Amino acid sequence: MRHWENNTCITFIPRQPEHLNYIVFTIDKCGCCSYVGRKSNGPQAISIGKNCDKFGIVVHELGHVIGFWHEHTRLDRDQHVDIFYKSIQQAQDYNFEKLKSDEIDSLGEPYDYASIMHYARDTFSRGMYLDTILPKVKFGQRPEIGQRMQLSPGDISQTKKLYKCTDKLCGGVISRTIVSTSNRLFIQTQTSYPLFSIFAHYIGFVISVCGGHIIGDIGTIQSPRYPENYMPDEECKWLITVQEGYQIALTFQFFNLETHKDCIYDRLEIYDGTVVESTALLSKLCGQIVTKTLVSHFNTALLLFISDSSVQKEGFHINFVKEINECKSDSHGCEHRCVNKIGGYECKCNIGYSLRSDGKTCQSTCGGIIKASNGTFHSPNYPLNYAPLKTCIWQIEANNEYQIIVNFTHFDVEGMKSACSYDYVLIQSDEGMEERYCGYYNSLVYTSATNRIKIEKNGFLAYFITDLNECRNNNGGCQQRCTNTIG
Repeated sequence: MRHWENNTCITFIPRQPEHLNYIVFTIDKCGCCSYVGRKSNGPQAISIGKNCDKFGIVVHELGHVIGFWHEHTRLDRDQHVDIFYKSIQQAQDYNFEKLKSDEIDSLGEPYDYASIMHYARDTFSRGMYLDTILPKVKFGQRPEIGQRMQLSPGDISQTKKLYKCTDKLCGGVISRTIVSTSNRLFIQTQTSYPLFSIFAHYIGFVISVCGGHIIGDIGTIQSPRYPENYMPDEECKWLITVQEGYQIALTFQFFNLETHKDCIYDRLEIYDGTVVESTALLSKLCGQIVTKTLVSHFNTALLLFISDSSVQKEGFHINFVKEINECKSDSHGCEHRCVNKIGGYECKCNIGYSLRSDGKTCQSTCGGIIKASNGTFHSPNYPLNYAPLKTCIWQIEANNEYQIIVNFTHFDVEGMKSACSYDYVLIQSDEGMEERYCGYYNSLVYTSATNRIKIEKNGFLAYFITDLNECRNNNGGCQQRCTNTIG
């Protein structure tokens, strides 16, 4: 209840004898459930059953009491999520039905994946790995759904619209706490005569704000007590929200935390979206950083600062601004690929192409993507010497369960085989393994472990074939070890 009160204008008051309409917390056979809004006069039950007495679940059920349906029951939900009815538990289908226009009003708010009223991907699933509701891909990835940590900015905005909240304070007895995001706070009062009473108490400790929800297009985040040393055993969480359709650009002005190669002690973790999940982790930082910039994929980003009890440093000073992704529109003019940058963008070309002087169109050079069962490729100008300052990339792809065998029938590239500091041929497998070759070889054969490799650089003639790796299927029927051979 306090969470709803701290973020909206809603106030829950204890029931008095004269109150005829009120909510009753109980345990019902439905487990975690509540009516949406006020059902009728008199007492109204909200069930907090077994395993429901968790912060996020209670906030969710109170959301129903306040008047909110599940987010995925909106009229426009099919534009944002897919429902898999075959994966839903028996007799639970009704929880996934869309409501009618006379039953739900989203008050003009956009679809909110981060809403505390949104189901998770596996809610009421028949099996552990079956999705019942799946977000559609947005900007190259699927948004996270089903968080039960806090009200989202959309939840707060919709509540303020529904209850006609205002940020102004007026009327009778009001108790409210306001926390600034920096070391300055401006308060203006406007009164008409007579003025009865206004009382405010403020605290300005040397211990600065540790976490909070910051809504705005530009701002600053500092570690507690910055530029003095932060305190031991701190845990601060900031949630930044900018305008819908924008990203968040974080610029590090100063950064100095306790150093560790894996950042397991003092650290700053930065997440895409609104929840702390390993799949959303953008960066985990510690030690000293001179300059750094990070850009989120969404209009929300979460920063988690943790310190232990051993070493304390000055901390960090980070500025943020809203950043538009120019690559999302078709106006960038890039022929192949558009790469977003803070305040702009740049065009990139696919493998086998280079950027023309106009900075937007691409021209064929050397290299390319090869999808064939066999073939030949060679360095530029072969059998003549290759040109200087040339980088060529070939990506060879075969069918699944096949390997790729590359036979360099001629190989003469500057460098010693042990060093390869200048010219070289780099072969990368799809598993991230890479080998570098240079010097002179009478014969050089490379066999991949997967069905895709990338070859980079120059000074050779090579042909390749693909070969089915029988060992990948049931160990080739071998009892112990299976060794694949060509054919």
